[in-house]
Amino acid sequence: MPPFSTLPRRARGSARGVIALTAVSAVTVLVFVPFLPLALIKLAAPTAALKRRMTPALIAVARVWANMLSALFRTVSGVSIDCRGQAPQDTRGHYVLIANHRAWTDILVLLHCVDGRLPFPRFFIKHEMLRFPIVGFACWAMDFPFMRRYRKRDLARRPELKRRDLETTRNACAKYRHQPVTVVNFAEGTRFTPAKQANTRSPYRYLLRPKAAGSGFMMQQMADVLSGVLDVTIVYADCMQPTLWDYACGRVRRVVVSMDPLPVPKELLQGRYEDESAVRQGFQHWMNQIWRRKDDAIAALLDDSAADRRAPARGT
Repeated sequence: MPPFSTLPRRARGSARGVIALTAVSAVTVLVFVPFLPLALIKLAAPTAALKRRMTPALIAVARVWANMLSALFRTVSGVSIDCRGQAPQDTRGHYVLIANHRAWTDILVLLHCVDGRLPFPRFFIKHEMLRFPIVGFACWAMDFPFMRRYRKRDLARRPELKRRDLETTRNACAKYRHQPVTVVNFAEGTRFTPAKQANTRSPYRYLLRPKAAGSGFMMQQMADVLSGVLDVTIVYADCMQPTLWDYACGRVRRVVVSMDPLPVPKELLQGRYEDESAVRQGFQHWMNQIWRRKDDAIAALLDDSAADRRAPARGT
């Protein structure tokens, strides 16, 4: 077999991908060994208080897993993550993080940027993830909220279904009141694609229309313990819509992440989001303003990255 460095460029990338994803699988299984007994104790715990006591230990193991994955991708795939902004250094608080959503790898990127600055993040994930071996059970053990997706015609026929997701969010926020947490909301509700942008008639160049319901309801539920709200913008500088395979193969060389605190109008935290249209409209207007700034920020970051790639050519 020829040395790694003598392989064609595409073959080298594929080799990196195979090595990276094999190592990810091995690390995940390895870390699950101490994670499993802790999760089973939580599952069998007779009281909510005892279940809560197991969560910090589970999060500590998950943080080790996240750090190992971050180091692995930097070493094997050469991914560079540039975390910018004014994110607070507070691992004991309660935060809501609002982000755009480009790819599945957004989760890996956020885990890297949040580590050591903020509490371990929890993501709202699809209910179907419960069926995935290891991952589904691990997410349940760490109190990730599992959301169901309903078709518009089902919601029109059975409006009570919309209340189920609100109830899931309410239950999750009740748990988070007792532990440090960064609750991540991908406000677009799905990953960006040009097709989705066209189908939804998004007015933004690099974003889908934001949905305010998740963030608004969470912020109201946690208003008295909320430490802050963060606006996070994720930009893949050289691969706009990467897959996990792209990420593993080294096709994603640089990711820029801007993390900045958001001032939240106090009047939005009053009233009842689910019952008062004025409150819902206020949150949607607030979110739209954030999204306009975010769209401009993405354009500026992409322009800067393009200029950086052109700079060596100009100097030759």
